[in-house]
Amino acid sequence: MKTRIKPLFKILLIGISMTGLIGCAGTAPKHATPEHNCTHRITHENLNAVTWMQTSGEFPALSHQAFNLARLALDKALADNSITAAVEQSGDYQTLPPAIITDADETIIDNSPFQAWVTKENLDYGKETWARWTSKAEAEAIPGSVEFLQYAASRGVTVFYVTNRDSLSEADTKANLVKCGFPMNEGVDNLLVAGENGWKSEKASRRAWVAKNYRIVMLMGDDLGDFIPSVRDSLDTGRKSAALKYADKWGSQWIVIPNPSYGGWESAFWKGLNKPTDADKLKVKYNKLRLMK
Repeated sequence: MKTRIKPLFKILLIGISMTGLIGCAGTAPKHATPEHNCTHRITHENLNAVTWMQTSGEFPALSHQAFNLARLALDKALADNSITAAVEQSGDYQTLPPAIITDADETIIDNSPFQAWVTKENLDYGKETWARWTSKAEAEAIPGSVEFLQYAASRGVTVFYVTNRDSLSEADTKANLVKCGFPMNEGVDNLLVAGENGWKSEKASRRAWVAKNYRIVMLMGDDLGDFIPSVRDSLDTGRKSAALKYADKWGSQWIVIPNPSYGGWESAFWKGLNKPTDADKLKVKYNKLRLMK
């Protein structure tokens, strides 16, 4: 009996070993580096961020906290016409009607189902797949966002949605915002997309356009570019310095929603690299880690 079990046991061991090797090679993501071998866990970089946004209690708690704070800040700004939230605003703005400028994606609408699909399929962002998602107009509202902006509208504040979605997705984006219950203004073009009027992804020019006719009492976003000009491609250390420079505005005139999934903070890592591959990007991120001593 023993002489029959040993060969069979050896065959099973070989089979298990081969299966492990094949499994490791077969499931390794395209961005895996030589350092990521079978002794390391290999997962999509966005897995933690997306699952946190979709399943944690902390994310809706933080978003409600942000919009509750925004309501207090708005009341203060409406009572004091010397307040402007936009660094682009100057001149005699005190008598202008009030307006809020808000980003859309991951500030007031939740695209985590798209991010989850990309993660599950082990893909990266692509214009075609993104357009497929935006055309559905199925993004849900970030917790607390609809209630706050409806409150703002009830106080006579015009809301401008400044998004880097392009003109091809403008109609679907507007339909999505309306479906969620966000206030729209039929007499004013308050959905300002990239490419419209020659606007590029840098949002300062759109803030300046709004500032000509409105006192901007609040800015809302998930990326520094939603608040500060010329930071989209700055180095990560430069982004921190820019944020700290305006420390008094956070929570008082600027409301930021946490987005660990994507943004200018990530692309800043590989500024200057010529068409970096996934492996290049992953290597840069590892090199940026500050390790315990």
